[in-house]
Amino acid sequence: MKLKSFARPLLAGVGAVLTLVFVGGCRPPGDGMKSETKAALTVDLTSPLESVWPEELAVSGSVEPWQESVVSSEVGGLKLEEVLVNVGDKVTKGQLLARFNTDTTKSKLAEMEAAVDARMAALISSIDQLERSRKLVLSGAVSDGTINQNEAAAQGDEAQLALARAQLAAQKLTLGYTNVTAPDDGVISSRTATVGAVLPAGSEMFRLIRGNRLEWRAEIPAKQLGKIVPKLPATVQAADGVTTVKGTVRQLSSTVNARTLNAIGYIDLPDHGSIRAGMFLSGKIRTGESPALHVPESTLVYRDGYTYVIAVGPDSMARQIKVATGRRRDAQVEILGAVSRTDRLVLSGGSFVNDGDLLKVAAGNVILGNAAAGGATRLTEGGAQ
Repeated sequence: MKLKSFARPLLAGVGAVLTLVFVGGCRPPGDGMKSETKAALTVDLTSPLESVWPEELAVSGSVEPWQESVVSSEVGGLKLEEVLVNVGDKVTKGQLLARFNTDTTKSKLAEMEAAVDARMAALISSIDQLERSRKLVLSGAVSDGTINQNEAAAQGDEAQLALARAQLAAQKLTLGYTNVTAPDDGVISSRTATVGAVLPAGSEMFRLIRGNRLEWRAEIPAKQLGKIVPKLPATVQAADGVTTVKGTVRQLSSTVNARTLNAIGYIDLPDHGSIRAGMFLSGKIRTGESPALHVPESTLVYRDGYTYVIAVGPDSMARQIKVATGRRRDAQVEILGAVSRTDRLVLSGGSFVNDGDLLKVAAGNVILGNAAAGGATRLTEGGAQ
C-alpha cells in the first residue's frame, strides 16, 4: 500500500514531462522561430567594359608563289653533265644551276670557224678576180659578160660568208646554253634535272619562286567583297597555330567562283620561315574598327546549345540572360544582348548557378575588366582599389 501511494505522483510527473516534450516537438515552424536561406555559391562579379576593337573578316586559303619561273633546257641532244642546285636552295640571277657536256658543241664550233675562214678566202679571191677583169675590160681583152659573171661570183661568196658567220654565232650561243643559269633571284621549288640525262630542247629542269615572294590566296565570300580594298592589313596563322604573319591585300580577283561563290584576295606575304608554298592556312583581314561591349570568357555559360551570362541583382539573386557573342580578343569576348555596362555578372563558375539562386559575393567585391590579363579593378564597400 505504501508503494502504490508513492508511485502515483511519480507517474503523474513523468506524464507531464512527456506531454511538454511532445507538444514542443510538434510546434509548427515559424511559430516563434525564423528559417534562414543559405547562399548557393560564393562568387566574384564582373561588369562589361566597352573598348574600340578592330573589325576583322576571318578567311582561309592556300599559300602560293607570287610568280614561278620555269627553267628549261635551250639545247637538245646533249648529256647533262652536272647539276649544282637542289630544291630549297636560294639562288641569284645569273647563277649557274646546271651544265651540259660541251664536247660535241665545241667540235661543231671549230668546224664553223673553219667554214668562215674558207668563205673569207673565197670572197677575197672572187673580189681579186673581179678587180682584174675590170682593168682588162678597157683593153677589150675581157667582155662585159665576164665582168657580170665575176660580180655575181663575188656577191655569192659574200653571201656565203655572211651565212657562215651567222651559223658560227648560233653555235656560240648553243655553247653558251650548255650552262643553265637562274633567270632571277629566288628559291628552287622543283627540280627534274638528272645527271646523265639527254634532254630535248625545251625540257623543264627547274622551277624557281621569283624573289622567294609568296602570296596568300584567301577565299572571300561574295557578300563581303565590298569591305575589302587593296592595302588593307591582314594576318595569317602559321601551321604551328601560334605564329602569325602580317601581310597586305594587293588585289582582288575580277571574277567570283560560280560553285563556291567566293572571290580570291591576293595578299602579299613577307619572307618568313614558318610559311611555305602549298600550305592551306586561316587568317583575318582587318576591315575597320568599332566599339565592343566585352566580358572575360569565363563569364559565359553554355547550356542547351545557347550562350548565357549570370547577372546578380541588388537582392543577390541570380538571373540567367541569353546572349550572343561576337569578336574575341585577348581572352575577352564581345557580348551582344540585353546586357549593359552597369550589370553585375558572375565572373566564373556560372555553370554551377541556376536561375533564382541566392549568391554571396566574395568579400563584397566586384571585379571590373579582365582579371586574367592582370588589368582588373576590384570594388569594395570603401570604393575602388
